[in-house]
Amino acid sequence: MNGNGILQKLFTSRARVKLLSTLVLHPDRSFFMREIARETGETFSNIRKEIKNLEELKIITGEQNHRAKYYIINTEHYLYPELKGLVVKTEESEAVTSNK
Repeated sequence: MNGNGILQKLFTSRARVKLLSTLVLHPDRSFFMREIARETGETFSNIRKEIKNLEELKIITGEQNHRAKYYIINTEHYLYPELKGLVVKTEESEAVTSNK
């Protein structure tokens, strides 16, 4: 089972896993919703739903800038270190598995 598969089993939502992975791997960068949908290959509606869930948990934060709202991972959230560890480990595991 590849790294994302493990996270998908853990988190049950492929869109949430891809969203979290994208934001955790780029903690200094903010993304607008359509950009996240493009980056992850997920539908806009799935990303919108997961952003709402993660924003309610304060795992990600959104900031309105002109006409678009930008989202970034909340590195101050108490779960951030664990989320980062999970994402990095599963990404590394996937890279090792794909190189075999």
